[in-house]
Amino acid sequence: GWYGEVLTAKHTKLARQAATFLSDTAGVSKERILVVDDSAASRKLFSVLLKEEGYRVKSAADSDQALPLLDSFKPDLVLMDVLQPGAGEPEIRLAG
Repeated sequence: GWYGEVLTAKHTKLARQAATFLSDTAGVSKERILVVDDSAASRKLFSVLLKEEGYRVKSAADSDQALPLLDSFKPDLVLMDVLQPGAGEPEIRLAG
C-alpha cells in the first residue's frame, strides 16, 4: 500500500498548504474535490487531508480516469499535477 512509500516533507507541506488555502477561500463552492496525480502516495495524502477538512474527495491517476469523473462526480474544484504524463491534454485544461 501507499504506507510503504516514503512521503517527503515537501509532499506533506504542499498538501497542508492546499487544505489551508481551500479552508481560507470564502465564497467558493468547494464541497467536491477531484485530485489527479500519477503518484498513488500523493493522491492518498491529499485525499486524507481534504477529507479531514470535510470535503468529498475522489481521485484519479491520469486524464483517462479523470475525464469520466468530471461528469459523474461533478467536482467543484480539481487539484491536478500538471507535470504528470497527459496533463497537458487540451480536454483537461478546457473541461469543467
